[in-house]
Amino acid sequence: MNDMKDLFGGDITDDNIRWVLICTDAVHHLRTLKLTNCVGVTGVGLSPLVGSTVLESIDLSLVGANESPIINPEPPISVEIVVPILESIIDMEENVLLKVQLPKKWRIEKSDILTNFLRKFGRVLVDREIDCCGYNCGEICGVARTRSGAGSALVCSDVANVNQYGLVTFACSGCNDNYCSSCQDSHYFPFCEVCEKFFCERCADMNYCSNDNCQSLMSTCSQCVKLESW
Repeated sequence: MNDMKDLFGGDITDDNIRWVLICTDAVHHLRTLKLTNCVGVTGVGLSPLVGSTVLESIDLSLVGANESPIINPEPPISVEIVVPILESIIDMEENVLLKVQLPKKWRIEKSDILTNFLRKFGRVLVDREIDCCGYNCGEICGVARTRSGAGSALVCSDVANVNQYGLVTFACSGCNDNYCSSCQDSHYFPFCEVCEKFFCERCADMNYCSNDNCQSLMSTCSQCVKLESW
């Protein structure tokens, strides 16, 4: 949605998004949607996507790749408006939705409506039996974690988990490969403190604090701004 600013001559609105989705018959054709820099929308413009069975990925974080998800002032995008649209998609028997990036403010607020969606989405992903990309693994992504009751497949719905709630936890943000809990636990799978995403060991190229005396474990992926001493 970044290039649409030139088309509409200003900031993107919900009406702009709705118009584009309707004109392109997005409910039947759109596979990936990123609302980068659409910081003024509430999400009502996404209504034409209700019941989509072709949407595979939607990024509602409103920021670009390798950018901090923190937006000030907080954007008006509404969990009460958008989550029912997402639920209408995963309720479809033939839905293929796999990745959902959420706004930072939703992940902080941890509303009941969002938690219920994440748990439901996790069950949907488990039932889809997504193969782990680990070398010679042969397991199903997130199944061990879900059966243990510790959380949901591929997405974290544990409200007590301050750092990971609402994040895609079993997929690499670099190559988009998915992993089971066993492979993630047994391999280097770092978390970037700036863009707040996980990376697999093949894509991981991390920066660390430049202060030799620093004891912090904070790190950033190589695409983010390099950490300075603090």
